[in-house]
Amino acid sequence: MWGETEVHQRRIILSQDAENEYKNLLYFSYRRWGWEHQQSFRTKFQAGLNTLANAPYIGKSRDDLLPGIRSFPISIYVVYYQIIDETLRVIHILSDRQNEESVEWPGEIGE
Repeated sequence: MWGETEVHQRRIILSQDAENEYKNLLYFSYRRWGWEHQQSFRTKFQAGLNTLANAPYIGKSRDDLLPGIRSFPISIYVVYYQIIDETLRVIHILSDRQNEESVEWPGEIGE
């Protein structure tokens, strides 16, 4: 009935900023709501990243920030990322309340 569909998942890498932001939000989640909540959040967040890796163009184009940047909401956070060949590079992970102008953006794609 349905033809075969091949799902191609891109490799996910986090910039140093995104890695620090991810660690901070996990720490905040743990301190505020405890271990179980943090683990539940981590699972949901990783599922969101996997969704992006499988379908990276579902995110909104954010050329206003930097050409090639896209954003996608996961829970109360917004993931800002670039698609570089077969890689999804996460630039920042910001709270939906955080001002995008409060962080430093790379000068070029892939920096």
